[in-house]
Amino acid sequence: LGRRHETSAPGPGRASRYEFEYERGGTLAYLAAWDVHHANLFDRVEPSTGIEHASWLNQIELYFSIVQRKALTPNDLATLDALAERLLGFGEHYRQVARPFQWTFTRQDLNNLIARIDRHEPQLALAA
Repeated sequence: LGRRHETSAPGPGRASRYEFEYERGGTLAYLAAWDVHHANLFDRVEPSTGIEHASWLNQIELYFSIVQRKALTPNDLATLDALAERLLGFGEHYRQVARPFQWTFTRQDLNNLIARIDRHEPQLALAA
């Protein structure tokens, strides 16, 4: 989004200020995959995904949440090229600081959770 006025940074006792008027500059598809075992990010930008329904609930969603908070807020970029540069620049930075994900939820934890739910909600049929 191209803002009419520049975003002001927060100051002592004052929050950031964002212009509410903007011009849409178009959209990009930010495609990314996350190798949780090696803390490796694979990313690129495309004009579109080419996929009708492309919503997967997986580990990359955590990364997209981080991108939204750290790289795209505020979303006051003037051009699609600036957006692509911001996304890919953040991806490069993230590759340098990322660490492998440490799984703590085990198969036994899952079995215990399912059993506990089953005891409390016997009418729910769990699909496996």
